[in-house]
Amino acid sequence: MRFMLVIVFSFLVLRPVYAVFVKVNGIEKTAIYKVRTGLDDSKVYAISSNAFFKSEDGGVGWRNVFVSKAEEIKDIYVDKYLYDTVYIVTESSLYRFSGAKKEKIFSLPSEVESICVYKYKGVVYVGTTDGIYYASEDFLKWSRLKGFPKGVPVYSICGLPKVMFVASNNGVYTSDEKGGFVRRFVLKKVDVEESSEDGEEGIVCRKIVTDIFNPEKVYLGTSKGLFVSFDRGKSWQRVIIPLIYNANIRDINQSYAERKNIYLATDKGIFAVDIDDNNILPLFEGLDTKDIFGVDFNRKGILFAATSKGLFSYNRFTQTKSWGDIDKLCKNEPSIREVQEVALIYNEVDPSKIQKWRGALKYRAFFPSVSLDYDKTVYGSSSGSFAVGPRDWGVSFSWDIGNLIWNSYEDDVDTRSRLVTQLRVNILDDVNTTYFERLRVKQRLLSGDYKNDNEKFKDEIRLRELTASLDGYTGGYFSKRLKELKENTNSE
Repeated sequence: MRFMLVIVFSFLVLRPVYAVFVKVNGIEKTAIYKVRTGLDDSKVYAISSNAFFKSEDGGVGWRNVFVSKAEEIKDIYVDKYLYDTVYIVTESSLYRFSGAKKEKIFSLPSEVESICVYKYKGVVYVGTTDGIYYASEDFLKWSRLKGFPKGVPVYSICGLPKVMFVASNNGVYTSDEKGGFVRRFVLKKVDVEESSEDGEEGIVCRKIVTDIFNPEKVYLGTSKGLFVSFDRGKSWQRVIIPLIYNANIRDINQSYAERKNIYLATDKGIFAVDIDDNNILPLFEGLDTKDIFGVDFNRKGILFAATSKGLFSYNRFTQTKSWGDIDKLCKNEPSIREVQEVALIYNEVDPSKIQKWRGALKYRAFFPSVSLDYDKTVYGSSSGSFAVGPRDWGVSFSWDIGNLIWNSYEDDVDTRSRLVTQLRVNILDDVNTTYFERLRVKQRLLSGDYKNDNEKFKDEIRLRELTASLDGYTGGYFSKRLKELKENTNSE
């Protein structure tokens, strides 16, 4: 039986948060797709599309451990029982890293691509586009998991004593006592027009995890929202969260430092969700992107976020000083509206562009199609004789009267209008995020809330980086306008 679980959007019940995300140095120019912490607070691991990074000092310093030149890296799994042991799966291979030792332990068949990796009770599982492969870690003799159906792409695996959960593009499967699998959750397919952002039809299960405090509770992140089970996957309920109801949920995690919240990595940002008390809180301060791929915590409760613009860290249990005077903060700054308008015009996605296209179509039917030719003229008579004259120019005109009622080019304008609108929304989203993140960095510089000069230097560099980003969206207008406003203030 299914029913809707409605979460009331509230910012007041959850404890106020004053901490901000800080960009991690060393891999800040790389899109990070997964981040995982080790058994102690010193180890943090991250992957990009082709590289595996490792930190041995809690995320302060990083080194590149492995580069996959030919294949894309798909997933990472940190062993929960063996110290500093990590599994990295590429499109067709599985690697195990134990400290400084690297070994290739599995190669998939040529027609199969891997998607995810998981280990449970000494058995390593690899989810692929054609079911699941597994092997005991002691012997590494690989076989296909016979109880699971063939030809089903597997995106995520997790386990509990006596039961395994598998998230696939066909729904959720749970293992049974006979070694087989039962599909407990069937996803409703939708039309192509309503397909997910990555082009896949219907709802796709992205991530499945069990609650670290309550083994009866299982969370399922999909390409169109969040689901939860309170009975070990036997029945599922959709969680209706305002603002992210159809969000693409890419990762789900929890912190041992707090029992109530789960944290979602989505294409619309990071959200802390308390399902029991029906509360949700977005975490955004310090982030310059909403495109989040992964989240994880260390034992101290520090959150690491893998994003399209690098890796960020966040400590909910540290607080900064008061924000101060908003008027002082925004002094000599162009308004967000001004920056938005310039960015839209510079990138040629302002709404007036579509209006000009539609206006031009109104007059198109009155203009004829013109044909110009240069050829010899042939003269004929009733007797059958003919003569060929000299070469001469010819011009012909034609009108399609039907264009007065319906112009076929309107379909092209409608298509282009949708594409331009989506591009405009994306640009405005990036501009808004960058603009207000720049104000937050400026606030920290004005408050002087720094433990040492190195922290202040990082924010000074960060302020220049964000300014350069806004210049990129506005063709240099932002810095030019800052200079003008400052000169006007000095002349008063």
